[in-house]
Parts: sequence; C-alpha cells; structure tokens
Amino acid sequence: MTTSKNEAPINALEYSVAYNIERWCYAVKNYPGEIHPTLLFKIVKQLIPVFKTAIEGNILVNLVAVAQHLAEAGKFVVSERELVVALASSLPSPTLVDPAHHRVLAQTLGVIEQVLPGTLPQIKEHWELERLRAKPGRS
Repeated sequence: MTTSKNEAPINALEYSVAYNIERWCYAVKNYPGEIHPTLLFKIVKQLIPVFKTAIEGNILVNLVAVAQHLAEAGKFVVSERELVVALASSLPSPTLVDPAHHRVLAQTLGVIEQVLPGTLPQIKEHWELERLRAKPGRS
C-alpha cells in the first residue's frame, strides 16, 4: 500500500502504529460526554505499547503531531505542550532501549525539542524519577 508514487510503501507495523493512534483520536473526538484531562492522560497511557512497538520497529512517530491531533480532538482541555510532555515521558528511557533503537528515539526527541524547546529536561527528569522508583529496596 502506498500513498503516492514518491512515498515508500507503508508496512504492516507502520500501519498498525498509525491506526492505533488515529483510533484513539477518533474515539476522543466522538466521545459523547464531557472530556476531562484525566481521560486524555489515560489515553496517553494506553498508547505506551504503541510507541514502544514503533521504537522497536524503528518507526519515527511525530509526537508533536500526535499531541496536536489529540488536543484538538479533546477540544484543548489539555494543552498540546502538556500532551507532548506526557507522550514523550511515556517513551522508554534510552537506558532501557536496545542500542539498535537509540537513533529513532533520538530523532523522536529531537523533533520535540526543535518544535517545543525546553521540553527535553522535563522528559529526562521524568525518566530519572522512574529510574529511582524502580530501584530495588525503594517503595
């Protein structure tokens, strides 16, 4: 399947990642009740396996575009920047990623830092807190 003559074919994994992101945005946009920030952050948690799969498949996902789409679908009850930080913080820390996938993770984070300067320290801080929570003997 291709979208135009000049674009490479979309493989099944890329399609699955795009489909899962789009279905959540569609669900939010068509949610019959009032949309609360909690709902959007729960969806971010539901997307964690999708982003992990994307990284492991060396698929670059533009989290800024995902956050914009999700924020719009959610009628901007959560800012795009908050969603970008939440989405990026849900990515695995580089210390937990196979070195073969560091490039795609770095590219993903690079796009975020380019569009929203200053978000990378927030993301690193989150990863550090997660690392400390995961240490044995910590509760």
